Amino acid sequence: MKKITLLFLSLLVFSSGLLYATDEITFKLEKKQKLIGTFSGDINQEFSVHMIIFKDKNKDDYRIKPFFIDQNQQIKALDEVSFMEEPTIVSYHFEQESSNLSLLVSAEGEDENELHIIDINTQNNFQKRSKQPFKNSYLIVRLTDKSILINREDDNPELKLVTIKNSDTSSEVNYNFEGENLEDFETIFDKKPEVINTKEFVENGSVNESKLYFSNNKLVFDYTSEDIYKTLQLNPDKKEEPHFQNIEISGFDKVKDVNSYIYKDKSFLFINDKEDISLQSYDVNTGSKLMDNSLRKSLQNTIDKDILDDFIKDSSRNRNGLTGTVNTTEDKKMLVTIDYVDTRTYNYNYNWWFHHWFIHQQMMFQQQMMQQHQQMQMMNYGPNVSSYSDNENIYTKKEHKSIQLLIDTDFSVSTDEAKPERKKIDKEIYIKPLDDNRKIKEATLAFTQNSTRYLYYSKETDSFHIKSENLKE
Repeated sequence: MKKITLLFLSLLVFSSGLLYATDEITFKLEKKQKLIGTFSGDINQEFSVHMIIFKDKNKDDYRIKPFFIDQNQQIKALDEVSFMEEPTIVSYHFEQESSNLSLLVSAEGEDENELHIIDINTQNNFQKRSKQPFKNSYLIVRLTDKSILINREDDNPELKLVTIKNSDTSSEVNYNFEGENLEDFETIFDKKPEVINTKEFVENGSVNESKLYFSNNKLVFDYTSEDIYKTLQLNPDKKEEPHFQNIEISGFDKVKDVNSYIYKDKSFLFINDKEDISLQSYDVNTGSKLMDNSLRKSLQNTIDKDILDDFIKDSSRNRNGLTGTVNTTEDKKMLVTIDYVDTRTYNYNYNWWFHHWFIHQQMMFQQQMMQQHQQMQMMNYGPNVSSYSDNENIYTKKEHKSIQLLIDTDFSVSTDEAKPERKKIDKEIYIKPLDDNRKIKEATLAFTQNSTRYLYYSKETDSFHIKSENLKE
């Protein structure tokens, strides 16, 4: 792929209703079209979707201009999608077999909000659309080829799972937790679980008490405290009995911190008692213990004593929270990363684009309160470059090294070097140049295993640019 600068305009070739370019394509708003926001997101770190959302005063509607970049970095401009009211991106996914990109977009209807499900064939640009009533979802699990919307009413022990594959195919499963399951349900859902995206390298994960994973075609919720670990498995495709597991955390004088991670059909517990850090693993289905090691005792011959002493001391500070993740290696072993974060500044974000859309909504509210002083500013729907520099929760440089362990299928442990199956990407080195460039704005990014994809507005060209570049080695 030839090297180009951020503001280089490449030629566009129009063919069969699609725009193709090896490196970059552009899009320009007309005079009576007003930008609402931009959006970028990856799909399984192979594909990406990029959108420009704007109001069209000529047609008196709102529009989304989507762009799709495939696994070969070929960029395609797709036909616009129109809405009578301002649209909000809910989710998106891609079915490779049919080449259908599905966008889930909410917009106000005549009587209530509606969810528009728009299928766009990325080969021939054919669009198909359906809609259904919509309330803001409690949780959203975005998978490669489908999206699961989890709905819950306040103080109601029920979950409604809506799985959407395309404009024609969706299903709904309802779970009620009254009775003997009520106490476990209320414990897990006392605070909203945080969704973990395991379709990328997970460095630290969440420090929330409750988390949600999609593993082995099940939704797996878990909850950690100083004395109990709970898991709940739900089948989103058909009604089955909810499967709870309760594991007592015992054998410690005083537990300072506990974190957890779900990997396939295994749960991992990371326990800090200020003197040592224990690593336990359990079978999610049966609750049977698969491994019980401590860094200081069981693994004292694999980890340097001084490094371990400093790690346990620093991770035990009040401001720090223990984290643990498990990533698959290229040879299908388990790469366990034990780390800690400053809980005052750290925040795990499953969906960059949703996180920054939420910030966008907050800013809109604040600016409406200050309209007499300044003109309302609009932020991006996607991972916005400028907001990263202002939000220390996203990129806080750490001055310590994490502890990495390689665990084989028989649970033998070593500190051997191993390459993760999904590459660890230093996103900051791609975000900072965009943030520092005053000639561009409205920039959003998506990362795949081999490339970074940009959508940004150039002041010099008065156009939006969509481009893809190989990751730096």
